[in-house]
Amino acid sequence: MLLTKICTGISGFDDLFDGGIIAGNTVLVEGIPGAGKTTLGVEFIYRGIRDFGDPGLVLTFEQFPESLYRDARSLGWDLEALEKENKLRVICTSPDVVLRPDTSFLEEAARSIGAKRVLVDSVSHFRQVVHHSLKLRQAVYSFCNGLRRLGLTSFLIKELEGDTEDYHSFEEFLVDVVVRLHYEAREGLSRQRTVEVVKSRGQPHLSGRHSFQIKEGCTRVFPLRPILADTPKDSPSRQQVPTGIGGLDDILGGGLPPGISILVAGETGTGKSVLGLEYLVKGALLYQEKGLFMSLEEPSERIFFQSAAFSWDLDALVREGKIHVVFRPFVDVYFDELIINLASYIRKHKIGRLVLDSLPVVIGPIQDVSVLREKLYYMTTNLNNLGCTSLFLYPLGRLAVICSLLWRSPWCRGAFYSNTPGFRTGGCASWSSINCVVSVMLQETISWRSQEMAFRCFPGKGVKDMKERGFFGVDGLDRAIPQGMEYGSQILVHGDTGVGKTVLAGEFLKEGLVCGDTCIYVACDEPPAVMRDHLREFKVGVRAYEEAGRLLLVDAYEEEESRERHFIANQYSLEKYAVLESNLLARFADRRVRLVVDSLSTLLIPFVQEEILEFHRSRLKSLRKKGILAMDVFVDGVLDRRVMTVIGHFYSVNVRMKFGGPKVRPERLIQWERSRAGSSMLFPAGLGSARFLGLSLPRMWRYK
Repeated sequence: MLLTKICTGISGFDDLFDGGIIAGNTVLVEGIPGAGKTTLGVEFIYRGIRDFGDPGLVLTFEQFPESLYRDARSLGWDLEALEKENKLRVICTSPDVVLRPDTSFLEEAARSIGAKRVLVDSVSHFRQVVHHSLKLRQAVYSFCNGLRRLGLTSFLIKELEGDTEDYHSFEEFLVDVVVRLHYEAREGLSRQRTVEVVKSRGQPHLSGRHSFQIKEGCTRVFPLRPILADTPKDSPSRQQVPTGIGGLDDILGGGLPPGISILVAGETGTGKSVLGLEYLVKGALLYQEKGLFMSLEEPSERIFFQSAAFSWDLDALVREGKIHVVFRPFVDVYFDELIINLASYIRKHKIGRLVLDSLPVVIGPIQDVSVLREKLYYMTTNLNNLGCTSLFLYPLGRLAVICSLLWRSPWCRGAFYSNTPGFRTGGCASWSSINCVVSVMLQETISWRSQEMAFRCFPGKGVKDMKERGFFGVDGLDRAIPQGMEYGSQILVHGDTGVGKTVLAGEFLKEGLVCGDTCIYVACDEPPAVMRDHLREFKVGVRAYEEAGRLLLVDAYEEEESRERHFIANQYSLEKYAVLESNLLARFADRRVRLVVDSLSTLLIPFVQEEILEFHRSRLKSLRKKGILAMDVFVDGVLDRRVMTVIGHFYSVNVRMKFGGPKVRPERLIQWERSRAGSSMLFPAGLGSARFLGLSLPRMWRYK
């Protein structure tokens, strides 16, 4: 038998039930004060009358009709007019009158106007007149059955004193549908409302919490899953979408794949907004594609002013409808609302290119990473299905969080990284393609040219021709070599056990990941999990980088077969190690690579002096030729001192780490012993202290 559904008329609410709720069902709406229970119920009655011709009753035990009229009027709903039309009855009474078995006033009121809907505010008041738990349950059960016999579809309001998911009242077991409204504090100054369908008897529903807003004229629920069903995937009209930015399309082999989402990440002032603007302007002028610049922080006037600095007539493009500029202050926008409104706007105006500036301001309040992952999935998948090629601008401050969600995902297909010229990497913009047409990461220098063009990339010719230089990522050490180290340099780090060599290696790897390098770490003295923990302490999204192929951890520690993807079964076979290292580096011949072996001295223990020296000569020569920035860690005392002295001459940079100071409170020290890549200074420095040459290293390194 087909069950008849009725539409509540509440925007987005019916989507939670695949079109509406079953006629005659009792719906329990529960929540804490301010959650919007009464407002949702009143709109259920109002929309039923206005949109579907269903007369309705409002039964209230506490609020006077005049107060209800006033509150509804503030939302644009004239209940008094509906009463005069004999389509609505608002009855203020007491719960004991309703529960009397000999009364029939509710039936008479319903029949007098032909009511099909009823709102009861609230069933919590039944507890005031029935104190015995069993009798209370029987009374509520009889009341609900009475509503069903009258053919009324009912909303029953229930008050909650606390917003806890572990508590379930007996009323939830008696009704057909349970809807729980949440009103929770979030980061910032405002609270957020969400609606959740806990139970729906006889029909499927969308589980989980969905954003819910009360605005003048209506309440609105924002379920995200239905937007995917409403948006069939468009077939791209072209194989590539040229950005129109000089040089960048050459790097990308002609342009971006159509209908993908790109993360544009960079420090403040590096030109993310300018890149996005030029992407839209060139798309409109050169390729007749409509664009949308969605700004959540800067007003439209600022966008027009910025474009004028590069001689772009954005006003004309807006007037012609080729580019749309929309400003919505992020304090007034919820992420779910943004996702749905963006899809609607893009579909209505046939937008092909989107720039969202910026993503963190709307995802910032979302604390649960799993929730954030789902919402990003809905947004990007929907935009991709619409055939919109989107750029999401993102400051580097929370890049580790977003990377852990975006890397190797089927819905965000790439990322740009932008650095200011002269900042650390010497001014590089890199394109990392994930599951994309371009399958390798490219590092390219960028320059700025006012008036003629805003942003230009100059494709490089491979690792050998790149002039970017690498750094340790540790402030004090990097000050000693302000010009950095050329890729192809080799660093020897040696010192006492427990002095912090592995932590220094972790900083070195983190710096490489931030600057776009592919990083390989060979763990010889400890399991690779130790380095993973170090990187997580440095706020690095380890899993994301590993899944993207940007971070490779090689296990040379376990004697038996390792669980790691890359491992050496016999760590005392230099031949096997050399083959593994060579094969790994061959995979990334077109990328900048950092290699750390921790510690190399462990691999060399069984071998004689001649074998050790020959291994170093051939290996370091090969790494230098390939342009690998390598760091080899040695533990003092493992190899003969004379061998270490000779080995030290093979490296571009020698760094010694040791304990110094009083034995009661020893201090970790770094000694810069040799440098052919930068400064030739020799100095001691206390880790975590600024009293030696301004050296500043992580606080966690201080001896305790």
